[in-house]
Amino acid sequence: MAQARDDVRANSEPLDSLNVGRLLAGRYQLSHRVTIGPHTTLWQAVDEVLARPVAVRVLAATADDRTRDTFLAAAARAGWVSHPRAARVYDAGTENGHTYLVGEWVDGVSLDRILRDGPLPAEQAAFLAHQVAEGLAAAHARGVAHGRLHPGNVLVGGGLRVKVTDFAVAAALAGPVPSLAPTRAGRTPAAAADSVSAEMAAEMAADLRALGALLYASLTGRWPGGPAFGLPGAPVRDDGICTPRQIRAGVPNALDSLTGRLLDPARRTGAPAITTADAALAALTSLLAEPPREVIVAGRSRGRPHRALPRVGIAAVAVGAIASACWFAGYQVGQLPGSPARVPSLAASAKRPTPAPASVPLPLAAVTDFDPPPGDGHEQASFVGAAHDGDRSTAWMTDRYQASPDFGGLKPGVGLLVDLGRPVPVGRVTITLTAPGATIELRAGDLGEPPRTLEGLIVADRVQNAQSDLTLTPRGATTARFWLLWLTQLPSQPGGGYRDGIAELAFFRSG
Repeated sequence: MAQARDDVRANSEPLDSLNVGRLLAGRYQLSHRVTIGPHTTLWQAVDEVLARPVAVRVLAATADDRTRDTFLAAAARAGWVSHPRAARVYDAGTENGHTYLVGEWVDGVSLDRILRDGPLPAEQAAFLAHQVAEGLAAAHARGVAHGRLHPGNVLVGGGLRVKVTDFAVAAALAGPVPSLAPTRAGRTPAAAADSVSAEMAAEMAADLRALGALLYASLTGRWPGGPAFGLPGAPVRDDGICTPRQIRAGVPNALDSLTGRLLDPARRTGAPAITTADAALAALTSLLAEPPREVIVAGRSRGRPHRALPRVGIAAVAVGAIASACWFAGYQVGQLPGSPARVPSLAASAKRPTPAPASVPLPLAAVTDFDPPPGDGHEQASFVGAAHDGDRSTAWMTDRYQASPDFGGLKPGVGLLVDLGRPVPVGRVTITLTAPGATIELRAGDLGEPPRTLEGLIVADRVQNAQSDLTLTPRGATTARFWLLWLTQLPSQPGGGYRDGIAELAFFRSG
């Protein structure tokens, strides 16, 4: 997981005896030391069993037994969180005195680096906050609070896709972020849920205030708790900090008000108090509308080759702030799909999104690889973005399987899970496969959270011996949020074995 930015000490002496090339726990080969902090060292590594990049965070050798126990307990809690907006934890343990955590490797730019070049347009700020709220809501539903949410552990990748890192672990090692601007009445929000402890409720409430602080910083380029994370502190007037609209013209009233409600739960606005991440997510969702048009986001890296980030849909705004701040070294914790995403713009009022015409592809809230048990949970996750980047020359591919086209008898299938963000009636799905001959199913489920198994995902259409370009048509009026493109038979490959891939996919509303 990404180390909190204010915890990192550049050019420090290593805090452990591990070296490049070391094989940790018999499977994680350390390839590059990324950051060194007072508590942990972050390594980029390769999981040699699953042949994928991972992030390995190793606790300082000087840590006492209590700290080791706390670290491992926090890693176990973080492992409960599984959501596209949260960097995943795969493994943790101790070997030869080295206590470690293994997590998802994410390529991205930390939000604090982006904001050092100035605030974001309001619609981008809201979109990023919405994604963070999605991650918080999923974690809180599992009884896990972040505890130390700030711009350094919010990573922004291609298409403005967000991954939140350090759930539970950063707070366990470094404690909460120093207090933000005090509430006017000094009151604390109500418990998030009766079923959680008072301590956990307080941590979840702190996550909501931190979400408000992230939104405030994104809108103003200032940190509401005083100078921190490379940002100047927010100006103060009378009995509190200035609102985003007082600092920067053009911030919509509704977004300004929502920021204040998150930051200061005790303020009296006439609106219902936001006491849960679900409520925060719903409030942000109500402000988002369909995306207008696309621009290009360019990226730079420090000490690495120039890399251009993919196109993202943004409301007629320049994104030079992001373009000039895309530094990839230092805060990379997994592999975030470098794919485009349609970025909603703020609605003039709290109206529901206008349905897209049937001839216009639906915006995709998220696309992830899907490999449920008996699979290992991941199928070429790093390349998912290539399946919806508008470029037929790039593709997400399955692994290569031997012996038989049914994945060598190892599993019933693999695929891509598409989250439309809300239940939508889908009339057709177009797909470009990298090779003909596969059997593919279109499955749908109107579920409350991303599915982990095939349960609840009904078969809406099925094609055997599919051509490279095909259209799947749901039977009847199928309305669902989650849609699965499920490959159950693979074509043979000239070099041996069986595999296929999806070069492009698009969903269209019925009607």
